[in-house]
Amino acid sequence: MNPKVIAVVAIAVVAVVCVAAYVMLGQGEKRDDPVDPVGPDLTGNAIVIYFSATGVTEDVAETIVDITKLPSYQIVPKVPYTTEDLNRDNKECRAAKECRGDLPLPEIGSKDIDLSKYSVIFLGFPIWYKEEPPMMHSFIDEYDLTGKTVIPFSTSWGSGIATAQSNLSKDVPGAFWIKGQNFLSTFTADEVEEWLTAIGYLKTN
Repeated sequence: MNPKVIAVVAIAVVAVVCVAAYVMLGQGEKRDDPVDPVGPDLTGNAIVIYFSATGVTEDVAETIVDITKLPSYQIVPKVPYTTEDLNRDNKECRAAKECRGDLPLPEIGSKDIDLSKYSVIFLGFPIWYKEEPPMMHSFIDEYDLTGKTVIPFSTSWGSGIATAQSNLSKDVPGAFWIKGQNFLSTFTADEVEEWLTAIGYLKTN
């Protein structure tokens, strides 16, 4: 047989073998891939955790507890906030200074809680100066929420929760964050239940 013909045939055989091996390896890798991407799981043990300075956020948290029958934990500041501390008209009040970073993060005064048995965290807080209160950063600095599903909710008259959730999620990128909800002080239990249904929590529990 012509040497040139032999060379061409040999090259063709090698090419077929390589393609077959590539296909087999590719199929093997594909079988190892997960069927579905990992995402938020709402079916695990859940708890309602909240910080409330004036009682409005506490009211929403208690409504969630009434509907879901979940346990709750209140983040209590070591030094309570007075009315003057929360005076928005005073740019030098404690809340304003904390939000500007002129004061260190407030310390938590409530007892420690073991979050290892909870995989779903409802996280509530008021909106201060269009953002989350510094107390929330005190909490996430102390407690590791990595791998947990976090469902934030807030209370305010005019500002939404988007900026606060963005800020908090950047500090805990390893958590699964569900889109949060802001409630007015005039909220109703029906509004809370509609939200819990919309995010899928009541459907899966």
